[in-house]
Amino acid sequence: MMSKKRLLTFIGLFIVTNVCLIFFDQHENVERVSNISDWTTVDLRDMEEVLGQKGMVTGEKHHVYFDQSRGEFSEMLVQDSMEVSTGDPLYTYNVSDYTQESNRLNQEVARLTDEINSIEMLITQLENYPIEETSYDTSVFIEDDEVSVDISHVENIETEFQKVQFIMEMEHEVSIRQANLDSVEAQLSELESTGETVTVTSPYDGIVHSVSAELDDPLITILNREWYVEAALSESEQKQVEEGMEVRMNGEENGEVSHVSPVASELDLNKPSQYTMNVQFEDEGELIPGEKVHFDVILEKSEATSVIREEHLVGESGLWAMTDTGKLHYLDVSTGIQMEHWLEVEDIPEGTHISTSPKERFHDGTEVTTRLNLSEVSWFELLDVAKREPVIKGMLFR
Repeated sequence: MMSKKRLLTFIGLFIVTNVCLIFFDQHENVERVSNISDWTTVDLRDMEEVLGQKGMVTGEKHHVYFDQSRGEFSEMLVQDSMEVSTGDPLYTYNVSDYTQESNRLNQEVARLTDEINSIEMLITQLENYPIEETSYDTSVFIEDDEVSVDISHVENIETEFQKVQFIMEMEHEVSIRQANLDSVEAQLSELESTGETVTVTSPYDGIVHSVSAELDDPLITILNREWYVEAALSESEQKQVEEGMEVRMNGEENGEVSHVSPVASELDLNKPSQYTMNVQFEDEGELIPGEKVHFDVILEKSEATSVIREEHLVGESGLWAMTDTGKLHYLDVSTGIQMEHWLEVEDIPEGTHISTSPKERFHDGTEVTTRLNLSEVSWFELLDVAKREPVIKGMLFR
């Protein structure tokens, strides 16, 4: 009985002595260790943050009108879903005043000719534009029912790519006006030939989207064959998405955000704001107008970046890392993309050993010990004095 009491007393004194040594050890003369039961390593993975969206395949809409003051509508020559090309007849009408209509068409020919000449002059100036300058002034302003182009002050054309891109945009404007000019000239020629009938032809290539049986405006709407996907963004999503971001559909990164509206499509205080987003895809031939599709906008991506499991993070930005010298250090890290259960950690090299359990018993700067697996101990090696000492020391630490 006395021996049992002595044993308990000895154990109690041993525990109290060790606690006091640690508590009063201001100069850290008592060696501490961190016993680690679980650890892992920093891996490399491709990480990305995506925004899943759904939208509808559509095209740029072009409207064709009929002014009933010009005469009496005669015949509709197209119907819904019909494919049309530039110059195809759309509808005919009989003029009510030959002289008035002839003057109007001649004025339209003159206006379109002037606009084409003005844009072509601007293109010539831009082709000779020196990239090293930071501003360029011109005085052309063009506006009609279909397109409004303000090029009165072109700023910050800083690269050859921007210069070529702007020239391509202006050449597109020329092609639109040239198609309209061809259509008006054909109408004028027919009027002069028949004296009363005018056939309005299509200035666009595309598919007839709608025809107004009541002759309301727009009389005909034509969808451009350059299909794109239109989607709606919430207010928070609109702040995340930028033009030029890559888009993945059907497992392939084959699209790009071409437009994000800065203004809500409908201003209503009682409804959540929605913003229009357009996505252009490389292979437009696989898109079907009116088709509903799902796609991902890639907001951010990192290739072959350092990652850890999310649950291994300490607090909001900490890690327990083991050094090659067997020390445990607390690291404050910067985190990045979170994907599934993985978290990107910046400036931590691949293969870094991370202690994961028990986190609450780790101490910064202490030596690391792990579980002793007796099955892996070669007892014959204990006969070697050089190997015996660290093994016995490790057993005593436990």
